[in-house]
Amino acid sequence: MTAGVALPILSGSGIPEADVGFIDATVCSYIDDGEILGEDDALDLLQSAGNELEEDELAELASALSELTIPKEPEVVDDGLCELCDRHGSREFHHLVPKSTHRRYIKKEKLPENLSEVEAKLDERSWGVAHFLMSYGVLICGCCHKAIHKAEENSKLAEDYNTLSRLLEHEKIA
Repeated sequence: MTAGVALPILSGSGIPEADVGFIDATVCSYIDDGEILGEDDALDLLQSAGNELEEDELAELASALSELTIPKEPEVVDDGLCELCDRHGSREFHHLVPKSTHRRYIKKEKLPENLSEVEAKLDERSWGVAHFLMSYGVLICGCCHKAIHKAEENSKLAEDYNTLSRLLEHEKIA
């Protein structure tokens, strides 16, 4: 079951925490069922939470929640050796810190704890946290990519499995 996928979008939005959990669970159920949550339905969901956000804020959140439920095809980058299993074939870019968690790190302007060495080098390159996160990843085959996201939730991947060596140590991935 998918969980927590809407939390980065809803955190700091002013929606009461109890309602955030309900909204997240609803969005996740759409994803798990392979259904698309339309923007109007997402807006109704947000309005039923009884929050007092402005109309434009609600519309922006509804659009973002709806977009979460639209299935996305992984972007094939090239053909080559998978960095996890060494199979040759089409490779996809896997963000070692999943995109759904980026907002949290960008907001804090801080990387996960074990990446502090990397963070120190960002200033030397004039890179911000956002730029680093979007380009930090590995090229892997589709099978490995699915296995990674099946093995752990994105928040766990971001904190505990955010390097190639850590992924290789995971019993369900390597």
